[in-house]
Amino acid sequence: MELISETNCTGCAACISICPKGAIEMQKTSKGFFVPHIDTTKCVECGLCVKTCPENNVNDIKYNEPILTYLAKNEISDRKQSSSGGMFILLAKKVVELGGTAYGAMYDEQMNIVHGRAERAEELKAFRGSKYVQSFIGDIYTKVLDDLKNDRYVYFSGTACQVSGLINYLNRKKCDTKKLITQDIICHGVGSPRFFDDYKKSLEKKYKSKIIKFNFRGKPMPGKWQNIIVDFENGKQYIAVSTNQDIFYHHFFKNLILKPSCFECKYANVARVADISLGDCYYPKNEQINNDGWGISYMQLNTEKGKQLFESIRNSCECIETDYKKYIQANMQKPSVKSDKYDLFWDEYETNGYKNAIKKYGNGNIKGAIKRFIVTIVNKSGLDMLIKKFVN
Repeated sequence: MELISETNCTGCAACISICPKGAIEMQKTSKGFFVPHIDTTKCVECGLCVKTCPENNVNDIKYNEPILTYLAKNEISDRKQSSSGGMFILLAKKVVELGGTAYGAMYDEQMNIVHGRAERAEELKAFRGSKYVQSFIGDIYTKVLDDLKNDRYVYFSGTACQVSGLINYLNRKKCDTKKLITQDIICHGVGSPRFFDDYKKSLEKKYKSKIIKFNFRGKPMPGKWQNIIVDFENGKQYIAVSTNQDIFYHHFFKNLILKPSCFECKYANVARVADISLGDCYYPKNEQINNDGWGISYMQLNTEKGKQLFESIRNSCECIETDYKKYIQANMQKPSVKSDKYDLFWDEYETNGYKNAIKKYGNGNIKGAIKRFIVTIVNKSGLDMLIKKFVN
């Protein structure tokens, strides 16, 4: 049996979950991304893996045009710990309060990004905030299946390709999904777990301590550009001087560390596979919603199921209906574009390692260090806020 190519595989793990013989497991590529591998001694050539794979059955992917679009925000305490308007936790909490479960990306004890399960409101906090790295799905789809079979509501949050994988798996299992609510994120792409590991190791070496908390979108104060904030066991803290100059963010947004399949993404559209889609809204365009600097979510309701869930929590947030056409982001029109340095970067990385690759093709060199120093001075002087006000 032959799976989709490593380049086209999203790593959604639908094939692993559907395999009746446990013949498929996730392995890491040389770039650190999770892809399935078949143990031919266990495989019985049933073909379920190929039939369930969304990338092998693109004509069967069901896209939903938006029914309603909102700008929305939760209370400040939740937004301070969230990437945008804190709407995920409101929606997921409602499902949990109905006796259901919720699934999302979180950090494990080793600070790896994995998908987890929650059935208490307190547990949902681990899912807050963006994680710009491919998450390990593990056996999450089978847990979702069990919850649905036990007649529980389920809220599943993930990338669109993960949502698509889950839907295909459940459909292949002939599972009733009327109590499943899916939510995807408007996604730039997923970063390499290998690069993320090396990035974390470099910070731990610099600060001489173990990382105990990592936030890709920390909010030091209202109105500030959101930056990576890392807490260490010894009490020290790293706050990235800017999104553009941080080592991880630089390589992520230069499209040097994205998964190869992200450059051919089937889900970079206005029409979505999930019931609800959440994204950022940095600058509301003449909308009657108070932009207090702590974040606003762009929320797209793509199905009646998504609409009904939002209506049930609508009075718990500030929101305003808007036209999605005013907020179409680049990654709602086309996939991220592969950097012309991508292959060169990874050739260097795989041959000579992280440090050499970021020095040669990224911003981990003297020039990058000088820029970070200058930006640090600008931020500490308050000039960044003046610049931001002028730009807007």
